[in-house]
Amino acid sequence: MARFPAYSLLVLALSVSACACSKEENALKLNYDFVGITGKTPESFSSWKANAFVFSEGMCSAIYREESLSDLKTIRAKSGDVVTLVAYSSDSNLGFTALRKGDDAEAYSLVTLDSKAETGEIWYASSTVSENDETITQVLQPLTSTITFSVNDKPENYESAGIIISGFGNRWDIYKDSLCADHSRIVSMSLKEGTVTVLPMQEDQETWGLEIDLAVGGKVFHPLFPALPRIDRGQHVEVSIDLKDFASSAIYSVTCKATDAVEGKEVYSQSKRFTALERGDNTHYAVSIFSNGSWEKMEVYDALCSNAAKHTAIWNDWANEKALRDTMSYCIFENDFEGPVKVRVSKLDGTFNTCEVRPSPYGIQATVISNSEIEFTIPSYDMRKLSVEFDGDRFHNLFLYGYKPDQGKPTESSATVKYYGPGVHHAGTITLNAGQTLYLDYGAKVYANVVTYGDNVTIAGHGILSGENMKHFGDNQYSWGDFLICCNKNNNSFVKNLTIKDITMIDSPGWNMCVRTTEGVSISGVNMISWELNGDGVDIVSCKDVEIADCFLRNYDDCITLKCRFIVEPISEVCNVRIHDNLIWNDFARGIVVGPEAGKISDPGYIHDVEIYDCIFLEHGNGAPDDLRAAFCIGQGSNGRSPLWQGTDPPMPIRNITAANLTFDHINKNGRAIAIRQYADSNVKLSNVTFKNFKVLDRNGNRYPAMYIWTRGASIEGLQIMNLTYNGNAVTSTGTQFGIDKPERVSYTIE
Repeated sequence: MARFPAYSLLVLALSVSACACSKEENALKLNYDFVGITGKTPESFSSWKANAFVFSEGMCSAIYREESLSDLKTIRAKSGDVVTLVAYSSDSNLGFTALRKGDDAEAYSLVTLDSKAETGEIWYASSTVSENDETITQVLQPLTSTITFSVNDKPENYESAGIIISGFGNRWDIYKDSLCADHSRIVSMSLKEGTVTVLPMQEDQETWGLEIDLAVGGKVFHPLFPALPRIDRGQHVEVSIDLKDFASSAIYSVTCKATDAVEGKEVYSQSKRFTALERGDNTHYAVSIFSNGSWEKMEVYDALCSNAAKHTAIWNDWANEKALRDTMSYCIFENDFEGPVKVRVSKLDGTFNTCEVRPSPYGIQATVISNSEIEFTIPSYDMRKLSVEFDGDRFHNLFLYGYKPDQGKPTESSATVKYYGPGVHHAGTITLNAGQTLYLDYGAKVYANVVTYGDNVTIAGHGILSGENMKHFGDNQYSWGDFLICCNKNNNSFVKNLTIKDITMIDSPGWNMCVRTTEGVSISGVNMISWELNGDGVDIVSCKDVEIADCFLRNYDDCITLKCRFIVEPISEVCNVRIHDNLIWNDFARGIVVGPEAGKISDPGYIHDVEIYDCIFLEHGNGAPDDLRAAFCIGQGSNGRSPLWQGTDPPMPIRNITAANLTFDHINKNGRAIAIRQYADSNVKLSNVTFKNFKVLDRNGNRYPAMYIWTRGASIEGLQIMNLTYNGNAVTSTGTQFGIDKPERVSYTIE
């Protein structure tokens, strides 16, 4: 049972004087009216308990309480005072944080004692006293909402059903008239069939997801109905499950309908059909891990990805009318990895002829069990992140993310930890301040975005952070939704020590992870799947002392980018960066890019001292020369406020870049492995760049050279290329796998 701390709550049973001051002149008479509720005007308003609060100049000057609304007839107030009246049908689950006059106005809130239980009906009104008023008429309107849940056409083997809804408020600020969750908690309710009355959702809860528990014939199903509009004040929400087709086809439908109780108008009505799948089932894949002598079934999730072959010019298409998006799958599992780990994958939506487990340098060979099932062995922990691809299909493939159990993880929330355990959570915006940790445990799927402020912030865990329920929008080209993780959002000074570790990020409406003006950044073990243009993966903007390691990133836009961009002004440097041991999958733009926003001459910040090593590039989808697009590249463009590649606002130098031991693993034939592009017709200089031990593996017949440089009239000094190979053959300056637009502008060696 969720309760508030005793020190912060005065329950309604407290004895409070009916009048907070003795009768004097200018007492005001109270009259009441009510907004009409179609078919539901309460007949017993007059017997409801009532409190009236008088707020004067930011303080509470008087409180009036009566056992029945009809007895609350007069108050004392002066011109300009705000009078708020609260009437409630029951006080069994209600409390007030203050019931004596004299405190700051914001100290007065109505709260629920048990946030998981219903409240009874609450109506309220607020008005400002005018000069010469003798009577105040308070027009009461509903604060609470009602939810009805029903199950129709139950089959004989029906057992039970329930729904879980998250995002409710449990505190109403009387003076500010705002709903929130006390102590930023996630308020969820579990409902069985029937009707309940509740406080509506928090003000910042734009959408919610309906989680369903349905038990039929000894099996339990857990469908999710995502992205429903928030439950607002005075709404009646009806949730119904229709099981009429369940016995014949294992199909059932869920309908969610909201009606404005005041106007009697339908707000929305949405229905969704589901196939009866148990938790862990997926329509595309089944995954099992051999552990402790038996096969253990894992949960498989779906995620949207971009179909690069179609997604080359139209770019974002919010309704998917052009079928630019595909659905891939992913599975997160824990294992002690004390030895090799056996994996079984079943393809559920058809048969296959060939199967490949990549990265191919790992040398993992799949054993075909049937024309829809394979087995293979993960040799060691460092090879635990994989792509399973049937018949060469990279748009409906399966990603595996393995982890060792986290022995030091938290198990509950505290003042410094926001903990989300296994299950589905709808958290809205999660805010982390200095010294706080967000922990998403294994098995948790949290629909939320995260904003951080201050030093020593950590985001960790083996759970999922999903933007699937957030609003996705933009123009014909770029998405403009919220970042899934935005670090140091205030951006007004440097902060220190940010750690983001092991989480999986899905379907961000904008950049996935933006880190600004931070010193001491550690990003490790993170997984990511994103389908949008402007859905960058990890954006490091004016940061120093950065490490990005052991991540598996699939993005349509840039996967990892180092920026001196105008969103930080004045632009400061990006330096002392290490990027290593990552798997990079880029469907369109750039995999790892130093740049492309590289500052401007009038600001001191520039990119320097960067090391990139031991990374594998699994895919790059489009290397067209009209822009900088490649799996690995350096881009020396403007600060992003003016045209990127030419104009009158050239960028700063880029210096001291070292990249070693990079492998390009049979990327798309239309992709590009390595590229450098500079700002046109300028004095921009790139210097002290070393590329060493690059392997380009290509069985697809790539249409572009392994490496190409566009100086466009700028210059490069001290470029060293050592041991660059294409399918095992050395790349030379005179061969077809290397090119420079203006060789006279580049001082380089290749050997």
